[in-house]
Amino acid sequence: MGFNAGSLLTEIFRDVIEGLTTSDVSLTDMISTKLLTDDINFSIPYFADTDSLARDEAATAVGSTVTYFDDEFQELVGKMRPYMKGWKVPKQVLRNLDKYLPALERNARRAKAFVDTSVDLALISIMADTALNNEKVIGTVWTDPASKPFDDFLSSFRTFNPEVQGPDGQLVIGRETADALVQHPDLKEQFSHYSGRGIIPKTQLAAVLSEKLEIPNVVVVNKFYNSADEGVASVLTQVAGAFCWAGVKRGLVTVEQEESGEGETDYDFDNKEHKISYDRMLVHKRPNKSLGIIYTGTV
Repeated sequence: MGFNAGSLLTEIFRDVIEGLTTSDVSLTDMISTKLLTDDINFSIPYFADTDSLARDEAATAVGSTVTYFDDEFQELVGKMRPYMKGWKVPKQVLRNLDKYLPALERNARRAKAFVDTSVDLALISIMADTALNNEKVIGTVWTDPASKPFDDFLSSFRTFNPEVQGPDGQLVIGRETADALVQHPDLKEQFSHYSGRGIIPKTQLAAVLSEKLEIPNVVVVNKFYNSADEGVASVLTQVAGAFCWAGVKRGLVTVEQEESGEGETDYDFDNKEHKISYDRMLVHKRPNKSLGIIYTGTV
């Protein structure tokens, strides 16, 4: 029986990808609600109402008739789009897989990074869209020591959505916003061991904001990508620079195909080389504008 190097390459690639889905988690997979379906053109029942709090309307007099609330049978409707990246493996590489295995693993990580970066940028774009989110315009930029970031946050929660401070709440901030907050006296003075000097390390910023604002999930996006075209000098760009968004997880949805996120291999007989690709088929949805707040003018 002959040795099938292509099949072995497929297994190696899928094992590496499976490991990366645990170690290199995309922003999309961290903060959005995932809905799976096989249908590229989909219509899925989904509840994303803002009226989740009970009211004191159940106590009635004996003999009264029952009152009813209107149920909203909402649906998410849309069409997924593909995100994919691949590379070619010359046949001679397969003759010595042990030697080239580190390079194959590096390329698998790179392909996944290409795809996840595009997926995350698409997510950030709908989170920053003022047509899809309530907008909180910051009066005094947070780089100004006289500004009041905590007051800005708390007033926006009261105005737009108190549920941000509930179990489903999330706060997502970009690197430039994080740079402003870690040096802000309003933030440092809340904690005695930072009082009067220094900055709060970015590694602790999420925990500090989570504690002070009572938001269970705070994510600092410290990710870069190359925004230049192929063959042009690299341009280092932040995925979420001067970015700040607060909302609830059920209001940020990723609809993805069941078999999405797996590696694929193919053989090009003309050029005698294997082609490996990583792809995801999905789309992001914001089902209710009231479940998200985008902060503008932060820095």
